[in-house]
Amino acid sequence: MSVPDTFEGVANVVFDNLPKRSRVDFVTDTYNETSIKSLERKRRGTSPGFLLSVAKTKTPRDWKGFLTNNENKTHLLKLLLDQCTTDNYALRLKDRMIYFVFGERCYRLTSHDGMTTNVVSEDSLFSSQEEADTRIILHSLHVTEVRTSYGYGCSSAPCHILDANWLFDWLTLNR
Repeated sequence: MSVPDTFEGVANVVFDNLPKRSRVDFVTDTYNETSIKSLERKRRGTSPGFLLSVAKTKTPRDWKGFLTNNENKTHLLKLLLDQCTTDNYALRLKDRMIYFVFGERCYRLTSHDGMTTNVVSEDSLFSSQEEADTRIILHSLHVTEVRTSYGYGCSSAPCHILDANWLFDWLTLNR
């Protein structure tokens, strides 16, 4: 499968390729400009910023270069979140919960009727941790708490916690 020509197409492909589970946690790194991790990323090299302002923006030909810039990754994740929270995604969200990490916040995306997308900030999943692998632990604990408190979670309903780095790998390998 090749990468679509627009970022709107990328958002559709990403969403359609999320695991078909009642709960999916899409956990991403946070790119804090003033952190030690950010300084290390800059030391390894970065590419120029890419103007990504609307979903119809054409995707870059050099994904590997695009993804070496933290600001580009942040804009890409913001665009994905913005797209997935529109009512255009409501039917695909029906009877599902997508927990989408962006920055320090996590948003729960749902649709009860398949026509309207509901977005709620999940305050219990707020985290200043930069690395997705550390945040995955928080999400795993949340799954357990939800199951214990409300009677559902991974043990009674299929769920999947996903590190968003698979997206970056896919974009680099399929262009």
